[in-house]
Amino acid sequence: MTTENRAGTATSQPANGSPVFSAHPVLHTEAIPPLRWLLIIATSYLVVFSRPLGEAHPLAALYVAAYLATGLFWKPIQSRFSRPEHLIGAVILFDILAVTVGLLVANETSGTFFGLYFLVILISVLGQRLSLVLLASLTAGVIHLGLLSAILEPSSLGQYSARLPFLFAVGLSVGHIAEQIRASQREAFEARERERLRIEFVSSVIHDLKSPLGVIQVMIEMLCDPASGRLTAKQANFLDLMQTSLRQVLTLSLNFLDASRIEAGHFEIHPAVADLPSLVDQAVTRARSAAEHNRIQLEFTGRSGLPPVEVDGAQIDRAVSNLIDNAIKYTPATGRIAVSVDRTAADFVISVSDTGRGIAAEEVGGLFRKYQRGRHVEDVVGSGLGLFIVKAVAEAHHGSVDLRSKPGKGTTVNLHIPGSRARPAGSAAHA
Repeated sequence: MTTENRAGTATSQPANGSPVFSAHPVLHTEAIPPLRWLLIIATSYLVVFSRPLGEAHPLAALYVAAYLATGLFWKPIQSRFSRPEHLIGAVILFDILAVTVGLLVANETSGTFFGLYFLVILISVLGQRLSLVLLASLTAGVIHLGLLSAILEPSSLGQYSARLPFLFAVGLSVGHIAEQIRASQREAFEARERERLRIEFVSSVIHDLKSPLGVIQVMIEMLCDPASGRLTAKQANFLDLMQTSLRQVLTLSLNFLDASRIEAGHFEIHPAVADLPSLVDQAVTRARSAAEHNRIQLEFTGRSGLPPVEVDGAQIDRAVSNLIDNAIKYTPATGRIAVSVDRTAADFVISVSDTGRGIAAEEVGGLFRKYQRGRHVEDVVGSGLGLFIVKAVAEAHHGSVDLRSKPGKGTTVNLHIPGSRARPAGSAAHA
């Protein structure tokens, strides 16, 4: 669901109710139809009554009917534009062209009125405030009449002054649309700045967290090393729990950072030639302590003889770690998780299968969206970012991800990497 805040900036509302900021502004088009009617009526008036009816151009009636039709059929015209900014741009160009044709039909190209019309358009486009645009347009019209008063008869001057409402309509219509576009551009710039500052803040916080967390991780590994002395079963269990919790904090922090980058369009990969089974095996090895703590059997099978692949090793590691973490969360004690790397005719496949609670078919499609989680998972701590990042990593490698699951039977997630990323054997050694 999409909502709109007071600044006119779009925000998406996911199923769990948490708003997600989006830096795309909303252009308000509600005022366009009445403003166009004002311009259409003013122009039609000028075309029909600027000269005695007997002297009117033969095409005047046809022109007025055609221009009125564009107002009557506004909804069908609006529906043809998927983006508001395209609609507004088309309206400005069409109406300027239509009014110009109207002035030609009304024989208003003589004298200086034609130049005055374009002066009003220029003022409307460049003016910063609509009230000043209208004041400047009317002032230009009054000065124009004042200059003409020296050469026109009083009767002609009165007829000529009837053109002032037309200039008012032009200034109001074009000025409002120009003001709306400038406001939307300003909102878009401010939204991008807020998003940039948010990403920088999140990156800074996560960077500051990684250093002390890294020290804690090293200290835990040292305590677990037999060279540091024997540990009692209770102490070893405490250390396993600390290591699992630390890994969860690190994963969650990095997920938030990557989610921000993905949403802002700043997510990038840095491919290098690597051995895919070795990358996946490293992720499995790091997850073993968490699996053992939950009394879950974690297995890895890497097909032998696979060629090296050109991938971003860190991001593939992240994706696989997220899949394994999810499997551990939703698999009960004494369950089993199987991780494998294989190759088909089209691609490389990293598969993570579990014997967990499974997912209902109607929920599967939404699980790859940001902050989206399945129903009935309140007892499991999670951010709803894991599969969202897995999908982004797969797509960044021009691959894909699919999920198959049955409630009570477990879940299998397959991460596909295009076979075109394969490299000659032996090239991984130079990565």
